Amino acid sequence: MPVEKKPDKAFCKPCQKELTAVVTALRKHRETAYHKERVNALVDPTLCRLDFMLVDRATEGSVQDAEIRIAGFLSEHDLSF
Repeated sequence: MPVEKKPDKAFCKPCQKELTAVVTALRKHRETAYHKERVNALVDPTLCRLDFMLVDRATEGSVQDAEIRIAGFLSEHDLSF
């Protein structure tokens, strides 16, 4: 995760550490015993993945409901997209 106002830094949420945003440094950090221990201690280890891939579970159902309603509307009114 990028650090605000520091484009050359990255922040590891599980370890609560600021790191140099260089691919080799991030890979080395990912392989450390401390990082692995912290990730395994998380309730949901998938939270260590990219933030933009996370889905808010509270809104997931409402998004599905909205998609179904839109599909129904398009079908009912014979609209193409």
